[in-house]
Amino acid sequence: MAKAFLDVEVVVPCGKRGWSSHPVQLRVHSWDEWEILYTPCSKTFGYAAALIAPCVKSIRDRDEDLEQRVLEAIVECDAEKLSTLTEVATNGRTCALREEALRALIRLLDDKLDEFGSALVVPALIQALSDSEAAVRRLAAKGLSKLGEPAAVPALIRLLEDEDEGVRHEVAKALGKIGDTSAVPVLIRSLQDESKQVRCEAAEALGKIGDTSAVPALIQSFLNDDSELVRYEAAKALGDIGDASAVPALIQGLESDSYNIYSASARALGAIGDPTAVPALINSLDRVGTDAIRALGMIGDPVAVPILIQLLRTGDYWSRECAVEALGKIGGEAALSAITTAIWDRSKSVRMKVAEVLGEIGDASAISALSKLLYDSDSEVQHHAASVLGATKSPFAIPHLVEALSDGAAWIRASAASALGAIGDASTVPALIRAVSDGNSQVRLAAVRALRQIGSTDIISVLVKALSDSDSLVRIEAVEALAEIGNTAVIPALTKALTDRDPRVRLASAEALGKICDASAAFALVLVLNDDDLEVRQSAFRAIIKMGKDAVPALVQSLQDSEGDLRELIVAALGLIREISIAHLIEKTLLESSEPWVRAASAWTLGNIGDSNALDALKQALNDTDAVVQNAARQAIDKILQGSHS
Repeated sequence: MAKAFLDVEVVVPCGKRGWSSHPVQLRVHSWDEWEILYTPCSKTFGYAAALIAPCVKSIRDRDEDLEQRVLEAIVECDAEKLSTLTEVATNGRTCALREEALRALIRLLDDKLDEFGSALVVPALIQALSDSEAAVRRLAAKGLSKLGEPAAVPALIRLLEDEDEGVRHEVAKALGKIGDTSAVPVLIRSLQDESKQVRCEAAEALGKIGDTSAVPALIQSFLNDDSELVRYEAAKALGDIGDASAVPALIQGLESDSYNIYSASARALGAIGDPTAVPALINSLDRVGTDAIRALGMIGDPVAVPILIQLLRTGDYWSRECAVEALGKIGGEAALSAITTAIWDRSKSVRMKVAEVLGEIGDASAISALSKLLYDSDSEVQHHAASVLGATKSPFAIPHLVEALSDGAAWIRASAASALGAIGDASTVPALIRAVSDGNSQVRLAAVRALRQIGSTDIISVLVKALSDSDSLVRIEAVEALAEIGNTAVIPALTKALTDRDPRVRLASAEALGKICDASAAFALVLVLNDDDLEVRQSAFRAIIKMGKDAVPALVQSLQDSEGDLRELIVAALGLIREISIAHLIEKTLLESSEPWVRAASAWTLGNIGDSNALDALKQALNDTDAVVQNAARQAIDKILQGSHS
């Protein structure tokens, strides 16, 4: 039998203050059981000491980022290793082992469906459909359902006669997901299955496949099945298929005493869209309620407009909200007039629905009516109206929003600024620039964000000014806006922001400079390697490495002028950049620094650079008083001699 594990390699953070990382080899016995096969720390510090190394702790903590990297490593396994997992799924010695392998495959399908090759997996899942254990057959059907693999249809069809109810249920679900019409006859037979769960799944599958040949059988199930749940699923399926021959039966369903049945009937009639159902739906309004209202809107027959207008005046708030939506779908002058009047409705939820519907209509008169909701008595309605106006991206909305930008209420001003940003019209920039000086921080934040969305290079001076705003969120937004502009003219302002009192601003600035990647910011970023905040230090480190050799002069100068932990990080950065011309400086640091961690980092850097001229200095370091330095020097020597630094 094949091995029931996978060996993978992932990069794990390690080193003092988490600034470095290295590969670790793991053996994945199951998703819940990982074994560490090898970590470089065991070679450097010995097996016992490695047990408390940061890399080992990271693996034991199993954060989401690490789990994602392990998952990616498993998915990227070569065919030989992947075949191990599929072989266990089909030939495992015990049922539990086969189940575990199938669950592992299904987890991979959940996360990597688009990247996951089916050539190896599908045959294994099809073979597992013939397993002697029902639990394995169920899992195999579930996996094939996720893949939606047409090649599995013949095997799945045969399994609809399985003795296990759970297997038949999963198979019907899989056939619906795959959507192959060759499964329709056997799914029709499954509408007579002794299990109501299987009958329900068969009805749903037929609805998904959408073949009209299933309509007569579904009508019979809808009218005659002794399970209300099956009748409900049959009604849904008839709506999904959309064949008008089902309308008489569904009209009959409107008279049912069961809420589930008459509501499903109304929804199905709306989905089919046959106007012959309109009179029955109107007659059922008092009993069926909102589902009938929605169905009238979906059918779109103007005959329903008068009764919907009446409901808008006299119905409860939920009926009025649904009537607004239905009138919007039907359209016409009378419908629009009624919707416009509803901006004064006593219910907040109705007024919010009015905003959405007017936004969908989107003509000048609808936008004009919608803009009145910017001054609604409820702040949530105001914000919603502004969001809808922004989402329309209509030029008709701009004058109304610019006017609201100078309104007395801060909430309205902020919402208007956000909406103008969503529209993205450059003509609104002057008004938004004025809003950057607003007395309310939420308005200023929305204005800066809107300018960022518009993205004009003419706003650099305004954004630079916003870096001095009293609100940290405004400063962060200004930093991110400058980063997106990407002009080197913004670098002085961003380097100044690296000294901001809020670490979030400093982090955003470091990330922005890394995105722009101009060497003129290198020296400022090197100084940030000594920041109090770990995330800020890490971001600055990444930015420096991204600059590559352009950052070397700043690193060299800073190495000579700095001390302590900063020197260690500078040396590590030089090692990752691998600039051979500074090897002699690193040799000097290795031999003369009073700090063991700096000397160890220097040895590592020399190994990474790979200059054989550094061997003499490294050999001297073998006699260092610190064991960590000795081990680092030994590894560097091995690396240089083996020529593995490339």
